[in-house]
Amino acid sequence: PPPLPVSRSPPPPPRRPAPPSAAPRGEGGGKDGGGEQFETERIENVQKVTRAWYGSPSMRWKTTLAMPLPPPPPGGPNKGLAFGPCIDGLLEAFEEDPYCSLRIVSILGHLPSVGVGSIPPIDTDAKDSGKKHGKNHGLDGIEANPEYGDFADRLVGLSACVDVYVVSEEGYTGCDSFLPLIERVGGTFMHYPSVGASTLPSDLFKAFSRPFATKAMLRVRCSSGFRVARAYGHLSPDDQYENLYHVACCHSDSSFAVDFEFDNPSGVVANLDVHPTMQVAFSYTCIVKVDEGEGMYQVQRRLRIETVRTDIGRQALELYSSVDAEVVMSLLCHKIVGAIKQEGMAEARMLLQDWLVILTARYNQHVMRRTGAGMDISFAKYSSLQMLPRMVYGMLRGKMMDSLRASRDERAFVRHVCTSMRPEFVSLLLYPKLCFFEDLDTDMPNDNPLILSHSAIDQDTPHLYLLDSLTELLVFYPRAAKGSIAFPPPVDSGIRAFIQATKDNRPLCPHVYNCSEGDATGLDFSARLWEDRHLNAPSSSDWAVSSELGYDAFMQALKEEVKGFMDAS
Repeated sequence: PPPLPVSRSPPPPPRRPAPPSAAPRGEGGGKDGGGEQFETERIENVQKVTRAWYGSPSMRWKTTLAMPLPPPPPGGPNKGLAFGPCIDGLLEAFEEDPYCSLRIVSILGHLPSVGVGSIPPIDTDAKDSGKKHGKNHGLDGIEANPEYGDFADRLVGLSACVDVYVVSEEGYTGCDSFLPLIERVGGTFMHYPSVGASTLPSDLFKAFSRPFATKAMLRVRCSSGFRVARAYGHLSPDDQYENLYHVACCHSDSSFAVDFEFDNPSGVVANLDVHPTMQVAFSYTCIVKVDEGEGMYQVQRRLRIETVRTDIGRQALELYSSVDAEVVMSLLCHKIVGAIKQEGMAEARMLLQDWLVILTARYNQHVMRRTGAGMDISFAKYSSLQMLPRMVYGMLRGKMMDSLRASRDERAFVRHVCTSMRPEFVSLLLYPKLCFFEDLDTDMPNDNPLILSHSAIDQDTPHLYLLDSLTELLVFYPRAAKGSIAFPPPVDSGIRAFIQATKDNRPLCPHVYNCSEGDATGLDFSARLWEDRHLNAPSSSDWAVSSELGYDAFMQALKEEVKGFMDAS
């Protein structure tokens, strides 16, 4: 393949003062205590940005935050949210500077409803039809706003980034309409259902403190016998070179996925002693602090190359035993999200059903060699595969594909996380981890995670249970723990130390809830035990609907589907 193209961008600008720094995290951050706000001592081009914001001609100047800003035009702020005009004005102001390094951070609490990029309220009576939809439709088949696509083109040309933090305190905020803008430029997207559940200060601190790259290019090459079938994530393929992808912006927690396929029916058979090899080249631009100059930064272009060799599975047993369930489900999430965008929810459910049915049938044919009553649909032979049915079940019961109990904004956020984060974090969204602590002084939970069912909760033993769904951490006190263990857990307890370490090591900060058996908080915890039958579950033999009837009913429906597929094949 041709060599990795070299970007012919203008020479880097001279060294300049450091960008404004963020103060340490406060109440919503990693440490308990009083909240400290983010501060900036000085900012340039405030007047220019302000004039562009309100549509006035731009001009040259410098000022400080102490200068009073011009008032907004009549009927402005109180008449709606002008998110689109804000993006448009900032781009107009900064597109004149070829050395600009622009990062737009937006905190939204309302539906954008003014000017370019305005989003109409959704029809609450509209239902997902499941019919085919074109590329101009959003995540659930609703017409998307093309103006955000135009913004994305301009932002990519400027190598700018957009981070959006949404608080849906007052209902629908249109996340699914402007989400393609964020994904196209590789920005950060966070959604909070309410102000009380917001961890905004901590998430802002994490976003500003982690390494950040712009104008990146990703190249994947393979040895003979196999090739790249498709790449997933917030990237775009190059128009000229094969297996070359452009990444406008990314950070240290960004994740991409690649699907491979054999380039001939025989697979990799030319030389079984030579390991298949993959090489990844990643070039990017970053801002690095200069040692000899206090408060000075320098723009650098870097190239990282990683070469990986893998083994060949010579029989089906080796193939199944080497499966990483988290990686498989991460790739499956990319494909299901793409199906939701293009085909609608019903088609995506059918694709998910076909995938699990075919996988289970082939496993029984080639490994177990069983049919009929002796089928193994739980992959009991391989521990690496046993979580796959539960993760698929979690996709159906969780916020990713539940159009009844999850809002459109919540579904958009979950799908964004599933296509941008590492597999170990995606798996927590698909099937949350339930564990227990022996007492308050224990700083580590039990080794074996529990199933998400009331049968896993021991009401007669004073244990503390912790449910981790990536964005939420729920501490649950069963009946035996009420009164005998301090509620909520004290700051110096072992479980609080574990929670703090979990928050510090996450790319996003989870919100902590303390729940107790017998009150409203206990009901919130019970609602997240997905393997039990839902209270309002409909009576239906449909495979997707069977997930509402509980995990046992879901597995029984899967068994019938697998049996029918094997009988027909």
